[in-house]
Amino acid sequence: MCGRRSGKTHSAAADTFVITQLRGTPNNCTVIMEPTYDSVRTVAVRAIKEIWPEEFIVKQYNENKHTMTVRTPRGDHEMIFLSATKVDKPRGIPKICFAWCDEVAEYDEETIKNIVIGLADEEAPLLLTTTPKYEAGSIWLKEWRDQALVHAQDSKIDWYDRKYFVQWSMLDNPYLSDRAKKSMADQFSGDWYQQEIMGEFVEGGMMIFDKCHFQTYDWNAINHRNLEFAMTIDPAFTEDDIKQHSQSSITIDGMDSEGNLYFMENPVGFWGIDELIDQIFKYQERYQCRKVGLEKTLAYTAMGKLLEDRMDRERKQFQVIELPLIGNANKVARAQVMVPYIKNGLLKFPTIDGRLTYDADRTIQQFKSFPLGRLNDIVDSNAHMFHRDMGLIEGSGQIDRPEVREVANPIMSKAQYEKFMSNDTADSYSLDPVGWN
Repeated sequence: MCGRRSGKTHSAAADTFVITQLRGTPNNCTVIMEPTYDSVRTVAVRAIKEIWPEEFIVKQYNENKHTMTVRTPRGDHEMIFLSATKVDKPRGIPKICFAWCDEVAEYDEETIKNIVIGLADEEAPLLLTTTPKYEAGSIWLKEWRDQALVHAQDSKIDWYDRKYFVQWSMLDNPYLSDRAKKSMADQFSGDWYQQEIMGEFVEGGMMIFDKCHFQTYDWNAINHRNLEFAMTIDPAFTEDDIKQHSQSSITIDGMDSEGNLYFMENPVGFWGIDELIDQIFKYQERYQCRKVGLEKTLAYTAMGKLLEDRMDRERKQFQVIELPLIGNANKVARAQVMVPYIKNGLLKFPTIDGRLTYDADRTIQQFKSFPLGRLNDIVDSNAHMFHRDMGLIEGSGQIDRPEVREVANPIMSKAQYEKFMSNDTADSYSLDPVGWN
């Protein structure tokens, strides 16, 4: 369990080489897992190519089969690369002689259990590497760490039943210069430094927005015609599957000529891909957004192509921007970017008759519970709005807009909310603070 840039990935790649040479045969396999297939290629495979001697790689990484063949003293041995988004994938893999799972704080515990069940025997090692994230989905990791600390004090536990715990920080990396380490220490502090640099669990999590004061604005007092509108989307997809019961989020913000960002709406729903595209076009038409931002991953890039195809058919004109995420950029790291904007009042949330709109209230509540809350899609789609490629800091332009009509009561009732949270067709019950249908 290590801080970022501590050297854990290259150390794990070296461990994989040693254990594969000791235990690998033509009749078993090694499993290497990353959070996504993108990170398989950019992290695990790259580290292996940098660490392993070339003569031990018989067949290079196959991007279609996600396999690599390596040489061992007992013959050629297959390494299988998996994505943690495929929870059930390890079920069909026989005789795993060794498994390395990287950035496991982003995994469900079920994924790791499926790997454990597939291990060839009780002596087959399982190596987990990660920067700790004290989030709702990774509390299991802290429990495993605590078990390892107990095991270290109990000599009666057989070695193959033990969990071993090693912690490194960025400061332990001998290949980083003292100047680089000092620079990190000077730039960062508090919970973020303890978790991301020192590799320590921050008890209670990094509630990074709980101390922020969320500025508001009067929905009916601003001139909507003078705002430049943009849309960002957090789709609930895995690489090639659609989570039909996972929540997608769309964020629409407007920016004025002084650089103030006005939160407009944040529709969410349990949409399949066609339904989600319908929603994107619905809100693009409403706000005349000139920019629509999507994460640049394999699935979302394909979705961008679907958007462009539909634009051609309907003769719509807006720019689909693929937002590249650097390395294994996680939701917490992306959300950190918003903190200074919120603290300085540059991101404002709408009120009508002195009350937050339902979308604004729901969004602020998710911000305040992030990253420990059950849902984080709204935070993620809002964070995309601050990506440099969205270019909102370029200023605003005049756009012809329909007249904004007042809404008497923008707050959703408890009954509506319960129906909204329990029904897959959630958009049917979302409140429209603008008043358009």
